[in-house]
Parts: sequence; C-alpha cells; structure tokens
Amino acid sequence: MILEGQTDPHAPDSLVCFTIGAFSYALDVTLVREVTKIASIYPVPSVPAPILGVISLRGATLALVDATQLLALPASTSSTALVIAGNQPPICALLIGRVIGVVRFDKALFTAARRDLDPPEVLGSLEDARGPLRVLDPSYLLHKLDELRFR
Repeated sequence: MILEGQTDPHAPDSLVCFTIGAFSYALDVTLVREVTKIASIYPVPSVPAPILGVISLRGATLALVDATQLLALPASTSSTALVIAGNQPPICALLIGRVIGVVRFDKALFTAARRDLDPPEVLGSLEDARGPLRVLDPSYLLHKLDELRFR
C-alpha cells in the first residue's frame, strides 16, 4: 500500500481504466485477463451478496461479482466485466460500468491516498486527460475477493 509521502517500487507500468457508477477507476493491467460483455447470468443459491451468480466464459464457469457491492458504492447498472486473473487462472468476473482505456502509470501525475480521507480500496489518484482516476489497490481487491470464497 502506498501512503502519503511514500513511493512504491512495484508501481504498475500500465493501468486499465474503467467506470463503476459515477467514478473512474484504474487497476494494474496485469491483474486483468480480459474484458467481456455479460450475456447471461446464472443464479446460484445461498451465495454472499456481492456475487450475482456465475457466467460461462469459453467453457469456464466464473463467479460474477458486483463491484459496487464489493466496494460499498452506490448501485449502478452495467453489462461489462473485467476478468480478474493476476498470475493464476481467472478468479472471477468483476461487473463494472464500462472500460475507458489503458494508460501508462506516471508517478509525476500520481497522488497517494490519504488514509483519513480516501476509502481503503484506493491507493491514490492519477490525473488523466478525462479527469481523475482512483487507482485501486490490487492487494485490497484480491483480499476482498478471497474473503468471498470462505464465507
């Protein structure tokens, strides 16, 4: 985690930028396997609230996790998902608003999060031509997703 006044030697080279509700977010591109449109969601009984059900992606079954519920944001409607993978097989599909694009990470444009003001999932913000991007903490996101598997 990067705190105010610190730098991260493992800063990402590129970030996938996307919307969740009214906000723009960015996530290390190495965590995203692909972007997909959601055609059908298959309900699964007795799963935790952020899980909307499962989707089929080229024969693989993935949990579809609502990003607004996972990150405690206001609800929104969408049909796009980021397939979250990291250095392993896909973990899940994260329901987002839409993909904005991919940007290079520029430390000069990055402002570290302030723990007294910013939510725990945000590492900081990055100024982009389209406005500020909230850079998500991959460790926090993976931890929240891992918690869902053991509820």
